[in-house]
Amino acid sequence: MRTVKTTLIAVSAVCLTFTIAILLNANSARAAGIPPFPMAFWGNVTVDGSPAPVGTVVSAYYGSTLAGQATTTEAGVYGYSDPTKQKLLVGQGTGTITFEFQLAAYNNNVVTTGSSTQTFLSFETGQTINQDLNFTLPPPICGPGCGFGGGGSGAYYTLTLSKNGSGSGSITSTPAGIDCGSSCSGSFASGTSVTLTAVADTGSVFTSWNLDSCPGT
Repeated sequence: MRTVKTTLIAVSAVCLTFTIAILLNANSARAAGIPPFPMAFWGNVTVDGSPAPVGTVVSAYYGSTLAGQATTTEAGVYGYSDPTKQKLLVGQGTGTITFEFQLAAYNNNVVTTGSSTQTFLSFETGQTINQDLNFTLPPPICGPGCGFGGGGSGAYYTLTLSKNGSGSGSITSTPAGIDCGSSCSGSFASGTSVTLTAVADTGSVFTSWNLDSCPGT
C-alpha cells in the first residue's frame, strides 16, 4: 500500500508541474504581444438602394487608418454567414470603425462614405457581426449647362433600365454599375461614357434598344 500511495503522489506531482507549465506558456504568449483575433463583418451592401455591383470594394477604417477590405463577388453582398466564405476582417484598432466603398462608376473611383456614414462602435476581438451597409450618394452638384454627359464637376446621374417582352436575359454596363438581372440601375459621374451589353438567355432573342424615354446621350 505504501508503494501505491507513493506512486500516486508522484503522478500527481507530475500533473501539477505540467499544468503550471501550460499556464506559464500561456502567460508568456500574452507577454510576447500575440495580436488578438480580428473581428469579422458580413451582410448586404447597397448604393442608393440598389445592390452594390460586383467589384465594389468595401473598406473599414479607424479614422484615416485602413483596418480591412473585402471586394464583392456577388452583387449586393460583401460577406457571408457561412464560416467557409468571405467576410470583411477588421484588425485591432482604437475608436469607431467607419465603412467606406469604392467603385469606378462612383466618385471617380475614390473611396467614400457617401452622404450617410456607416459605423460600428468599437473593436471587439473575435466577434462576428452581421451588419448591412446602405450607402447613399449626395444629389448631383451641377453648374450652369451641366447635364447628363456634360462636364459638371462632382455631378452623378442614375441610369435606370427596364426589360420588356416575355423573354429573359441580362444587361451589364462598362464601367461596372449595372447588372440587370439583379440591379437595373446605377449611378455614374457626369461625363462618363457608359456601354450597355445585352445577352439573351437560351430560347430568347434580343431585338433592340428603346431610347425614346432617354434624354441626352
